[in-house]
Parts: sequence; structure tokens; C-alpha cells
Amino acid sequence: MESSRELLATEWMQLDQREAALRDAQKILKKHLDELMQTEMESVSQFLNDRLKDPGKRYIILQIIMQLSKSIMQMIFPTLVNIAIYSVRDIVQARQILLWMDYNDHVWVETHLLPLIEPILTNTNEDDTFLRVVELLLVLGSDRIHFALDIAQTHQNPDIRDIVNYSWDADTRSKLMGIISLPKTFVYPRSRSENNSL
Repeated sequence: MESSRELLATEWMQLDQREAALRDAQKILKKHLDELMQTEMESVSQFLNDRLKDPGKRYIILQIIMQLSKSIMQMIFPTLVNIAIYSVRDIVQARQILLWMDYNDHVWVETHLLPLIEPILTNTNEDDTFLRVVELLLVLGSDRIHFALDIAQTHQNPDIRDIVNYSWDADTRSKLMGIISLPKTFVYPRSRSENNSL
């Protein structure tokens, strides 16, 4: 009978092999998506949106999306925002992609974000949902955070009104940013004005 140590070593080796096979499969899928995007962006967008709706497939697809073009990310932007607000397991990965998009094209993100979050902020009575929207806005460094806090201030739900009293400063943003790991190639600017002056 195998010792516990040998059993652990065997299990670890099998896990390592499965992860290597998954990485290889992701590379192949990304290659096919890149090829397909040259002629059928709409099909790729639909494929990604369909996979993102399935919580069991989201993790892998979100990893691949981070490597795709800005244009495909823009096509699936509403789905990414929904995941960044409503998902539990994949919220950090979705926020990571949105943050990357924001620093590559802040104006585009700000313009397309408001029509997605305004109905959520004005219609939700769930303080957790409202809080996640405000956190997303803070992570993105969005000017829309003031819009959200104005709505919170007069909201019928006292728990949402209380969100105004939370600390929404640079320190809170740093804490939220601390859980988002960006790719090694991502250079995080110290401030948006510094980023714009480059």
C-alpha cells in the first residue's frame, strides 16, 4: 500500500499534468478565436457571451478574454459589467478586465458604463448589489461614483443610504485594488492625470 507521501506526490503530479493540458487547450482555443475574429467578430462575441453565462465555464473564458483584442472586449462589455457586479466567484477577474479596458480607453468605458449601471442603481433595493456597483466605480476611478452616492443618499432602503457613510477614498481604492492582480505587462499609473500626461 502506498504511503501518504507517495499518494500525495502522485495526486500532485496528476493535477500538474491536468493544468498543463488545460493551458495547452487554452492556447489552442485562443489561436482559433484570433483567427475567427479576423472574419467573424459577431460569432466570437456570441461564443464568449454564451460561455460567460455559464458559471462553470466563466473562469477559463475570462482568462482567455484578457488576452484578446480591445474590440472583442468592447463587444462583450455589458456581460463583463454584469459579472463584475453580480458574480461571486468571478468578480475579481471581471473587474481586472474592466480595469485593463479603462486604462486603455477611459472615455469609452465611462461612456458605455453609465447606461449599464444607472438602471441597476435606480432600481435595486439590494444593498449588496448597490455596494458592488460603487466598488466597481471606485476600482475604475470613475467620476460616476458621485452619481451613485447621490442616489444612495436619498434611497428608500436605509442600508443603501448608509453606503454614503462608508469611506470611499484612495485608501479604500488601494484595498480593493490589492485583490486584483493584473498581468505583468500592465503598468498601473499612480493617477489618471499622470497617465494622461504621458
